[in-house]
Amino acid sequence: MDELKDRLYVFYERWNPENLGNVPQIAVTFANREEELWKQMGLKYGPEAVRQAALEHERRVGAAKGF
Repeated sequence: MDELKDRLYVFYERWNPENLGNVPQIAVTFANREEELWKQMGLKYGPEAVRQAALEHERRVGAAKGF
């Protein structure tokens, strides 16, 4: 679930900072239902927002690992 939280934080930092405080609850609500979560996010914010957030998350993970 930590990876989901991290990815949600990255998403909301850019697309809806007002929701950052809701990330822990969203992660609990969608635990084991990530595909449904990202589908809903894509419908609300657009598929490009979801794609860009995923790329940014991967970039940050790679940077943290020294890649």
